[in-house]
Amino acid sequence: MIRRFVPVLLILSLGVPARADDLSDRVDAAIAKCASEDPAERVEGARLLGEIADVDPQRLKKAVEHPDPEVAGIAATVLVNRGIFLDTAKADRCREILEEIAKEGLEAAKKRLLLEELLNLGPAAVAIVEAELGTAETANVAAPVVVLDADADQVVPLRLKNTGRRGLWYSRGSLDTYPYVGPFGQRPLSGGMGGRRSTFRSFDGTAKGPPPVPEDMVLRFLSFLQRVPPGETFEAGTCKLSRDRCGIVSISSSHIGGNPRLYEGTFSGRSLVNRTATVSVHPSATVVLLAERRGPSFRLAAVREGDGWALEVTALADGPVPHEIGIDPFWWAAEGDGRAFLGNGPLRIEKVEDAAWTKGEVRRIPLTTALPAGTTRLWFGYDHDPADDKPEQYVAAPVEVR
Repeated sequence: MIRRFVPVLLILSLGVPARADDLSDRVDAAIAKCASEDPAERVEGARLLGEIADVDPQRLKKAVEHPDPEVAGIAATVLVNRGIFLDTAKADRCREILEEIAKEGLEAAKKRLLLEELLNLGPAAVAIVEAELGTAETANVAAPVVVLDADADQVVPLRLKNTGRRGLWYSRGSLDTYPYVGPFGQRPLSGGMGGRRSTFRSFDGTAKGPPPVPEDMVLRFLSFLQRVPPGETFEAGTCKLSRDRCGIVSISSSHIGGNPRLYEGTFSGRSLVNRTATVSVHPSATVVLLAERRGPSFRLAAVREGDGWALEVTALADGPVPHEIGIDPFWWAAEGDGRAFLGNGPLRIEKVEDAAWTKGEVRRIPLTTALPAGTTRLWFGYDHDPADDKPEQYVAAPVEVR
């Protein structure tokens, strides 16, 4: 039998876990650097201890109990900044409290008591909360685009997922949202027609009356936040859509996090500032608003034309030439089962020079585009936007397509 020997350096380069005695040697080397009178050496020693703490925190116990106060202090700081407890009982209790705080619907008073207990566990617990109030890795959770009734107030939830390795703290009422209502008749490569922008801003968290002590303010603020563990999805906020014109609504948000008056409290000898986590991605959503729209100038109806469909528009009064800006005023939209939005587009791909309207005139604009697969309901509309008059929107009653 032929024996093959692999050099030790090659094994290390392949990422084989370090042996126990190797970690012991590394701890001794790090302690020696931390005991040096050279500041640069002590910085390097702290870095080495940090690497060891990320692998096996208990290995730092030797450094924490070292008779040299400089070494012991450096080691303790390394552990605290990483939110690491050498005391396993405290570590377990810290984890239990964080899990309890994250439960949905927990009363603020109960959460505050848990927070006080957590922050009294020691500076490592404060460091954990401080880190979870920092920048958080998040991803937008996009829901399927659906059709909503434009004649009713709608509340659209905006969701995020915590994709980081630690929890995050947020306030559901502290999201600024901006809904933009886009047109259905957008032609390829044409510009938009503008939209409506609304802002919904939450409370700013500023204390009313004489400010309490900083520690009390920090606890009060945090007790009204929700903690989201790693990997969980949460509702970051909502956007309320009042009855509005029909269209494709793109909802964006500017930031998550209120604008509280900042207080710096001291817990277990470590400072903590009241704030919410800063997310890496802001939530967004898209919905479609549709409803029948009638008015004084036109009457619309979806009619059969051969094997297809057409929009029939009857003028109820004389009217000017529509003002067109790269968007066909005549449009279609399709929805499927479960009110799923399947698509939309202009009835006329190429720009057409329309004439002024005459009372009693009837125009029929055929649908020349194939409907998306699965279409169950078809909508037609007319965005009448005269240059020198108030814009009007007309939407025919939808027709069932099976």
